[in-house]
Amino acid sequence: MQDYASRQRQPQRHVLGLVLVLVLHLLVFWAIQSGLSREVTKKIQVVADVLLLTPDKPSPTPAPAPAAPPVPAPRPPVPQVAPAVPNPVLPPPALAVP
Repeated sequence: MQDYASRQRQPQRHVLGLVLVLVLHLLVFWAIQSGLSREVTKKIQVVADVLLLTPDKPSPTPAPAPAAPPVPAPRPPVPQVAPAVPNPVLPPPALAVP
């Protein structure tokens, strides 16, 4: 059987890992702040040569003449609905008091 002490967590390992992660983050932030990223992007820039296959621009096609606006179809007649009869108001039933 294993000892209870050997099965306990070792906080030293956790602290060491956290310190290592913190130091790496600080190094990355320092490199960005000091301008290292600008120097790297300056060296990476690539100039692309472009060769146009057609020397002249194609002539634009003339716009089509505007068509006459369509005539709207007449609306169908609205059927007349008989007015609804309101519900009669009935007085509440009388309660017998003993």
